Amino acid sequence: MGQPDQSRWLGGKQTPARNGVGVVDDTHWRFKLREGVTFHDGSSFDAEDVVVSLTRARDKESQAFASYTRNIANVTAEDDHTVVVETTVPDPMILNSLSRIRIISSEFADAPVSDFENGPAAVGTGPFKLVSYTPGDRIELERNEDYFAGPADWSRLTLRLVPDDGGRLASLLAGDLDLIENLPAEGVARVESNDDLKIIRGQSTRLVYLGMDVSRDQTPFATAKDGSPLDSNPFKDARVRKALLMAMNREAIVDRVMQKNGTVAHQFVAEGFFGHSDEVEEVGYDPELRRPCLPKLVIQTVLPLPFTARPGAM
Repeated sequence: MGQPDQSRWLGGKQTPARNGVGVVDDTHWRFKLREGVTFHDGSSFDAEDVVVSLTRARDKESQAFASYTRNIANVTAEDDHTVVVETTVPDPMILNSLSRIRIISSEFADAPVSDFENGPAAVGTGPFKLVSYTPGDRIELERNEDYFAGPADWSRLTLRLVPDDGGRLASLLAGDLDLIENLPAEGVARVESNDDLKIIRGQSTRLVYLGMDVSRDQTPFATAKDGSPLDSNPFKDARVRKALLMAMNREAIVDRVMQKNGTVAHQFVAEGFFGHSDEVEEVGYDPELRRPCLPKLVIQTVLPLPFTARPGAM
């Protein structure tokens, strides 16, 4: 079968892997690595670096990468530029999982976390080299002239850490920052009115949704009109959930509450991302059709229904 360009999978969006990934069998994947790549310190990138990176991530006591490495049984180097990853079970998501793990030099296989945080082991193959890191304040980077995909356009970058939305926006408007992310919704109009600034929008994987109580046979969140408990949980009925969805004017929420900084979701995975299906039914706003969709049990319940949320979830 045809293979996509997997150059992004090992170690970030643009990494030392080239067009060489193949399924050996149900539990083995073979990766051919890009040749002629060097780390920022001048050392050569090879298969041993990949082996060390994946096994270190898998075996970390903190289990910080457990969700991505849990199915990795073994990683071996067939030669200097060929790596085979063996999984405990067939894992169709292994490419996505590997993309979350950054490739380090095998020289730092046993380096403490502090060496990666403070700089000695923060050596990669990317377009920029680490100059300095001030915790809570900034990261200074300089161009890697030997980057395998060619030198970047900027000779130096400063990444400022500005957690306050208002402060970040004010710094952008004042010209202290050239680019910010997570533009607060209340600042969109001010940026749009500035001829020197531009908003770049893209589809996000973040999903804001209402979860129904579908795990219990009886729910404390809905009662009969007389206040008595219901014999069954109406939220377990797909017709009820669909009717509630039809009652929500999600287009208005996106337009007014989110100030057009979002899209109406019809499934968990957004269009353009792996796992999205064009066959999922799109349910639109149609409050006039709510009642015919509801079973008699639900018509006899009491509204409003309570809502709960995690602090900072919105």
